[in-house]
Amino acid sequence: MRGDFLQTLPGVEAEACYGSLILHHLDASALGRLGREFRRFSFLLFSEPYRGMFPLRMAGLASPLFGEITRHDMPASIRAGFRKGELARLLGLDTARWEIRETVTRRGTLRFAAIRI
Repeated sequence: MRGDFLQTLPGVEAEACYGSLILHHLDASALGRLGREFRRFSFLLFSEPYRGMFPLRMAGLASPLFGEITRHDMPASIRAGFRKGELARLLGLDTARWEIRETVTRRGTLRFAAIRI
């Protein structure tokens, strides 16, 4: 399926919703609306940039290896990324109804998993 994530998601019938490098493009209001849409899924899995100094420094060190667009987009995405605990709050996921698991990789990816209980 192709299209705007926010427009196509309401038509998706599935148990799980997965996304990579998408949520950090949305503002708090859009994330709240998306969280209400997520209530019908049993499992959520997202990989997003981890907002922190280490990933920003690594992006700076690696920047000579990339083109102009990536040199701009990588630090911008890291700054727009998330820290542990932020996604569940911004999505409005009730921890009494969702088991939330978050890990951060060495490369600066926040892995977010939510299982409806």
